[in-house]
Amino acid sequence: AKRMYVIYMDKEELLSILLKNYLSVSEHLKSVFIFDRDGLMMSSATKRESSQSNEEILGAIAGITDNVLNRIGKEYNLGKYVSGSYETPDFRLIFAEAGSNSIVISVSDYELSLNQVLPYIFLLAEKILRIIEDHLYDGFNVSIPDLGKEGLFAPAQMSNLLGENLQIEGKDGNSLDFSLMTPESKTMRYKLIVLGEAAVGKTSLIDRFASDKFNQDYLPTLGISITEQQYFILNSPESKIEFMIWDLAGQKFFKRARKAYITGASVAFIVYDVTSQASFEKIPDWFADIDEELPNIPRIVVANKIDLKDERVVTSEQGRELANKNKCSYIETSAKTGENVQEAFKLLGIGLFFKKVKEI
Repeated sequence: AKRMYVIYMDKEELLSILLKNYLSVSEHLKSVFIFDRDGLMMSSATKRESSQSNEEILGAIAGITDNVLNRIGKEYNLGKYVSGSYETPDFRLIFAEAGSNSIVISVSDYELSLNQVLPYIFLLAEKILRIIEDHLYDGFNVSIPDLGKEGLFAPAQMSNLLGENLQIEGKDGNSLDFSLMTPESKTMRYKLIVLGEAAVGKTSLIDRFASDKFNQDYLPTLGISITEQQYFILNSPESKIEFMIWDLAGQKFFKRARKAYITGASVAFIVYDVTSQASFEKIPDWFADIDEELPNIPRIVVANKIDLKDERVVTSEQGRELANKNKCSYIETSAKTGENVQEAFKLLGIGLFFKKVKEI
């Protein structure tokens, strides 16, 4: 998705654009709604190609939505990223809290993988919360990046994210399946390794995430550089992710040392420069290095420097094809402009956090 800045836009316009961008994440998403705690709709979006209008979909889910909001309000501690899903005869609905005063509900068909879409939903919820509560930061945007065919992780790695199975009464009196997830307060710590050829922008990506800065001068990483960064899900101090980001030098003479540094990693970013065919062709070698030490860790292919449109030689299609072939995620970024950088790390953190919560 293109990076869309928020200057000169009011809240209603920001929310509308954000929801439309979110719907592009999956062909199986049909509509998305934001409600306040009283059940009043704050914003919505429906795909143009949907066979039903926004009003028809809203009418079909209205009664169930009221019941779910009431049950959450009565039985659960609000504001702690309660999420869940429930099904109607026609739709699958997935919801997540966006702070203590609003909730976002996605409407999809039955082919949508709940586990795959959940990290996107929480990124969406965080952006909604920031817009509603006027907590925008410099560079805030309303884009939702597409991580490719494989989503964030393979489905087997993201199993059972939605936990507690409940039932609610539909407006026709029939019981509907309803799964709910309310993870405990946790602090999760992850080792993230960033790999790729020299000068592809690995250090710049990390700097942009950690400090939102970009250094024009290229200084190669000698051996290894470690950066620590924290991220709070929905800005909640009770749900903290701590990244230890290991920036591994791309030069060949550091290869022996790199293998030792890979040990213990939770996930890997493999970065290439879209203006360098050579850096792209080396991606399989980086996969091989990872497979020697940690063959089962999730990995994300990162196509960097997409701001250099006139110099680009590796297409999006080529990048996605490589990622799909290796069953991993794919994202395009620009460390210089910041496009998709925050989103890439946040989506990764959300996915790892909820995966780990269910394992504990």
